[in-house]
Amino acid sequence: MNNNELRVFKEALPEYVEHIRRNPNSLIARIYGVFTVIMEDLVPVHLLLMSNSAQVGKDYELCFDLKGSIINRKVPEHEIKPKGTLKDVNLLDMKKSRKNDPFLLFR
Repeated sequence: MNNNELRVFKEALPEYVEHIRRNPNSLIARIYGVFTVIMEDLVPVHLLLMSNSAQVGKDYELCFDLKGSIINRKVPEHEIKPKGTLKDVNLLDMKKSRKNDPFLLFR
């Protein structure tokens, strides 16, 4: 993550934690920590450690590969497959069309 992504992550963290508490069976990946690696002569790098939700062995309706970006982050409608993986802009489009809690998609 870059510094801006880290800032956005920190802003969203309380809502994420509350969602996980309210929905313990949610397939949203569990975040274990955020770490900043500082090495001599290199720009610090922020790393996000999370679980792999794809290995939960449960049936699911929607799957997203979220990167926190909108650049090249949409699967075109003609390429969407059943049980396929969608991206950030697909989630934003669904959120707009439902006009409710964005996590409604995952309940």
